[in-house]
Amino acid sequence: MIAIIDYGAGNLQSVKKALDYLGEPNLITAKSSEIEAADALILPGVGSFGDAMQSLTNSGLLETVRGLDAVGHAEIPRAAEGIA
Repeated sequence: MIAIIDYGAGNLQSVKKALDYLGEPNLITAKSSEIEAADALILPGVGSFGDAMQSLTNSGLLETVRGLDAVGHAEIPRAAEGIA
């Protein structure tokens, strides 16, 4: 299952629709337990990294996301260079 992280920003429904179209099981969630249990994560962007980090902090999810590598999850993919 792919967790689409809901931290109060980003276009969640577009990401969900794309994954549904591809037949990938997914869930929009703001629950740390569901994020930690996921096979993969998507952290939708907002166009401004500073705003995204502030939203993650305000939602209480920043430490969950930061801690995933420490508990054996795959590395979170980074956006390709040159893609806004």
